[in-house]
Amino acid sequence: MRSTLAAVMLVAISRWQGARFPATWREWRPFAALATFSCALPFVLLGFAQQRIDSGLAAILVATTPMFTMLFGLRSAGRRPAALQWLGIALGLGGVVALVGYDSLSTLGAATLPQLVVLFVAVSYAVGIRVATQTYSYAPTVSGACTLSLASLILWPISLAVEAPWSMQPTADSWIALVLLVLLGSVVASILYYQVIRMAGATFVSLSTYLNPPVAIVAGALVLGEGLALSALAAMLMILAGVALVGRRPA
Repeated sequence: MRSTLAAVMLVAISRWQGARFPATWREWRPFAALATFSCALPFVLLGFAQQRIDSGLAAILVATTPMFTMLFGLRSAGRRPAALQWLGIALGLGGVVALVGYDSLSTLGAATLPQLVVLFVAVSYAVGIRVATQTYSYAPTVSGACTLSLASLILWPISLAVEAPWSMQPTADSWIALVLLVLLGSVVASILYYQVIRMAGATFVSLSTYLNPPVAIVAGALVLGEGLALSALAAMLMILAGVALVGRRPA
């Protein structure tokens, strides 16, 4: 439902802007790949894996996405990543490990299948990010609308078969959470995703997987009054330094 509602909103915004939509299957192919690798597969596979491994370990494994994105970039045209960018990738990943806790790595290898599934999700995200670079000729709202529309077509049959949504009884808080996810997590996030990938490139966009844990911790401190340790601040500085190195333009 989240993807469907967001797709409807993005289609409406795109039509209001008078933006051009893809007209042929050849033009739709990148969006079909994005719907598969950036939405459908991650949503389904992470739901499976995170019921079987700790969320901290899952965050670390997903944070390998920039590494895969940069590796895939070695095969594409253009300049190769600089040594400082590789250092930034390593520094950011180290910051994620420090932030979620080194203890999270203690279960690495204990549940092989779900851990491999999360690693596959990281690869899937990286593939999607690389494919997104083929959509520059469309407005970010159109790219988001096309991707989420096709993702909905993939996810609805799975949801109907596995979750039986008609039997659910959502609370008022659940509806509020859905609205926030649609507006912020899908509509706004999709527009920013395609806009930033135009401006800064694929590898830089993939660093969003580094920022999820610190954003969650800061939100917990501000909204829920949770403590913010000095070690967490140091880890977040590591992550920010890694992002800065990867995004650094050569002189």
